[in-house]
Amino acid sequence: MLKKIVFIIFAILIFSCATSTNQVNNKTELDLIKIKYERGLNLFDMVASFGNEHEILLVLKGIEDGEITDYMDTDPVRSSLLNKNIKTFKILIEYGYKLGSNEFLIDQLPLDSYEKALRILKDNGYNIKQRAYIEEYNFEREYKMKSLPSPDSYPVLVPDMNYLYFEDSQNYPFDYNEYKNFSIVNAWWLSECAFLAYTHPGFARMAYKLAGFDNFLFFSGESTEAMLVWNENFAIISFRGTELKTTSAIYDIITDIKTIPVPNPVGGMVHRGFLQGIDEVWDGKNGLASSIKNIRTQNPNIPIWVTGHSLGGALATLCYPRIENPAGLYIYGSPRVGDKNFTKLFTNKNVWRVENLKDPVTMVPINIPQLNFYYESVGNTIYLNEYGKVYFSRPELSLEERNLVVNNTILAIKNRRENKVLEFDKRIDQDIADIRDVISKRKDDISLNIFDHMPIYYSNKLWNYMLEISY
Repeated sequence: MLKKIVFIIFAILIFSCATSTNQVNNKTELDLIKIKYERGLNLFDMVASFGNEHEILLVLKGIEDGEITDYMDTDPVRSSLLNKNIKTFKILIEYGYKLGSNEFLIDQLPLDSYEKALRILKDNGYNIKQRAYIEEYNFEREYKMKSLPSPDSYPVLVPDMNYLYFEDSQNYPFDYNEYKNFSIVNAWWLSECAFLAYTHPGFARMAYKLAGFDNFLFFSGESTEAMLVWNENFAIISFRGTELKTTSAIYDIITDIKTIPVPNPVGGMVHRGFLQGIDEVWDGKNGLASSIKNIRTQNPNIPIWVTGHSLGGALATLCYPRIENPAGLYIYGSPRVGDKNFTKLFTNKNVWRVENLKDPVTMVPINIPQLNFYYESVGNTIYLNEYGKVYFSRPELSLEERNLVVNNTILAIKNRRENKVLEFDKRIDQDIADIRDVISKRKDDISLNIFDHMPIYYSNKLWNYMLEISY
């Protein structure tokens, strides 16, 4: 009997291998390119950045023939210029793609790339004017643009004490009276506040003072930290997210979100752990509630803004409806907090949920069908693509695709933790060398984009987009 069972298992394995081999052999060259780059929605951008001429042309033809669906409605010429990828730009122009409204991007190229681009355009029948007075103007903008650092060479894990918070903010003042519409300036300001919330309160106090806030309060509970700053014009409350000394801390966020939802005092059902977190700093003589009341006593009409990143975004979401007439809420890389009845509290409000690429934390908590409970996102979506361009909706993923991203992320982090490649210990203050060593060992699938969750990418992308539309 045992021999029969072993034989059956062996036969199944042989059949599976044969089927798998057959499937690989049946794949087209385009399928193999998709597997090679594994970027899904941003396949073209990846191929344009790293592919050879043959692969670029094959993908372009795939888009034209409908074999690839470009959910991002990519403008290939624009992408190549933003990438400063002149080789790709040359292929596209010679392939027949038009420069269109992207002529202004030519002026923003570095000088050597600019000259090559002009030569390509001239060879293909374009008559583009040479740079004149605009040259200095564009160089100023390019100088101010911030890079998106590689996690292999820059310690992107928070707290970041080397980052210059609110840089050049005097030229981009916070629009504290914008209660209705999305503001890129406010989005950048509040992303800086959410980023700064991870730092030591003494460091944050100094950064806020330099940014024009003379008043600073720090609130600390068992697991929650928040900062309240204000001047004569407006106030900002920022919540700290999970302490991310290694990327495995994201695993704590994701796995902790499996708790059973509980009633929220101001409406709806919410995640129990998040609710406990806001309660730690809300009540009491020196709590947030009494501090807000004191500020409003002195300045009844002062606008109060709320923000946070990651877990801080979830806490900010719970804080917002507790405040009387809050000015606005901007959250970054935030998990979902409550059910449909809870999200109704944010209907037609100045609430903006910013998501960066495939940040896995924005896709959790996982719904609980067994309890007939489903988490929903609050407010309006702001989606940042690979280059920081702002969209007012995320590329729609099917339920299966969303679950796959989340499950793969959880599995990858869990494996790293179990293999002790990444280890999270709140008692150990790892230095930068340790962090770089951990990051250098990270070999997981780039499509998971664990690092898309890091606050520096939110801040720098919003800053760059603010400059792009300001100049």
